[in-house]
Amino acid sequence: MLYPLANVIFPEEKHRPYGSLFYTHFANKMYFNTWMNAFAAKKYNYYCELGTLHLKIEAVGSYRLEVVGNNRQEGRPNEDHVLFSQEVHDNACIAIPGAERYDAVFLTIIQNSENPAIIKGGAWCTDAKPLRQNKMAVVSCTFKREEFITNNVALFEKFLKEREDMQGRIKLVVVDNGQTLPDSIVSDNVELHPNMNTGGAGGFTRGLIEVMQKDAGFTHVLFMDDDVEMITESFYRTLAISDHLKEEFKDSFVGGAMLDIENRTNQYEGLAIHDGFFVRGLVQNLDINHYENVMYSNRFNPDMFKADAPYLSQGWWYCMFPLSFAEKTGLPMPFFLRADDVEWSWRASALGTHFITLNGIFIWHAAFMWRVSKVTDYYYLQRNAFFMQVIHNPHFASFFKIHFHHTKEYLLSTYDYPAIEIYIKALQDILRGSAIFRENPQIHCKILAELNSKNQWIDCPNEEELRIAAERQTRPKNWRKRIYKWSKKGKYAPNFLRKKRAIALDWFPDPQTFQMTRSVKVYHLGTKKFCIRHYDKNLLKQYRKQMDDLINQIDARYDELSKDIHQAYDEFRTLDFWKKYLNIQ
Repeated sequence: MLYPLANVIFPEEKHRPYGSLFYTHFANKMYFNTWMNAFAAKKYNYYCELGTLHLKIEAVGSYRLEVVGNNRQEGRPNEDHVLFSQEVHDNACIAIPGAERYDAVFLTIIQNSENPAIIKGGAWCTDAKPLRQNKMAVVSCTFKREEFITNNVALFEKFLKEREDMQGRIKLVVVDNGQTLPDSIVSDNVELHPNMNTGGAGGFTRGLIEVMQKDAGFTHVLFMDDDVEMITESFYRTLAISDHLKEEFKDSFVGGAMLDIENRTNQYEGLAIHDGFFVRGLVQNLDINHYENVMYSNRFNPDMFKADAPYLSQGWWYCMFPLSFAEKTGLPMPFFLRADDVEWSWRASALGTHFITLNGIFIWHAAFMWRVSKVTDYYYLQRNAFFMQVIHNPHFASFFKIHFHHTKEYLLSTYDYPAIEIYIKALQDILRGSAIFRENPQIHCKILAELNSKNQWIDCPNEEELRIAAERQTRPKNWRKRIYKWSKKGKYAPNFLRKKRAIALDWFPDPQTFQMTRSVKVYHLGTKKFCIRHYDKNLLKQYRKQMDDLINQIDARYDELSKDIHQAYDEFRTLDFWKKYLNIQ
């Protein structure tokens, strides 16, 4: 008997514009060395008890079937090895001994140009019986993203209708922080739980609590963002690999890549690694149209997952973990948003947990670049990452001031006064310690929204202006650079020497654009709006002093804040805390 691990799939009509993710077609050859259909044999075999790999093809007609093994070679072209090549009629099922020696195996179909066969699909299978039969709850937390959720519910229902073998093994749990979704989405396969707006952390935790309390036999939970578009094959592969995991890897996380919903063949991010104050993606902005990049995305080094290695994290846009992990380590931290998924992952990293990522397991997601707000970057990230680092990083005390001062200088140098006020609020709330996490987060949302609204954004009159802004790079002239340096970053420079205006993009603009410039027109390509930032010497001086004072206070009270958050850490992960926090019975 054979057990499917990953189906060979073709693009639906709506996916045809980026069909190269599924297969490519040249002359009479169909190549399946793609993001969706290449099989990461070496990685699968490292983690799973697989026996011999098999390939099943469903087809009508005659064709030549080839199976190719390929190994990634750093700095050199990948080398193909033909493992099977034979004329085939109709359906086929072939064994591929030794597939585990290759980073990837893929199939090629060579058609008879005069009488091409009809290829219906197929599957990569193993003859090894699954070691377990897991059951997975997919928790998706949402806030007023009705269109995304209803579309995903429809896809989920269709998936279970077509895959009888998945029925009873997977369920969708929707947590509605906006309390705007209709009860009509509820079914035998879909639950709906209205929830107060406690951000991603509160929404996902509410879903996790519902799964744990029902005692319905779930072994795993998958956290998945709301503003995503999915291919349900990801669910199938995620559950299949968990069934076959070797005993030493049975508690692994399985993560999905984030592909850019605006540029569908761009892998925006995958796993992230600890990098200074926060994390950075191991893969970022990778064009997975190219087979070499599919291979690059799949690379892995088991030593990365040692408990004493830099911590890794998997974003909650698509992250499956065993329910036993929550039972062992407690519920997530009440971080509202930003760093909630990182803290969750760092707990797992401290235990040496592996994070398994594979091509073909993913979601399409709005890229962070134009949808992350100032509140997210300069309040929640700064506040939450500080406490996360204090909990998990014993060396954090030696460098946190460097980060805080660097952020301060960046905001001052780019005249971002509303963001500075948001940042000041973060520093003030860090000084409040664990008490800040016991308060109603909706109150903080209102305060932060008021601060964020101080930026007066104006609709851009035309697309051409946005295009020019996106392409233009402005730099100060050399003489202005020298004056900027000699006058202590422009502090003592006369106003008449400053350039009147410049333009920049809102996503982390280059401070050089602002040097010795009176005003800068800043464009947001996501909203297609602009605002104008003005140089104000006195205001900058006032803000600098206020931030310096707060950073010095945090430094002076670091040990006290550390003790406080460590004591509260156990409390914040308990069911009693979360029931009170979420106001549920």
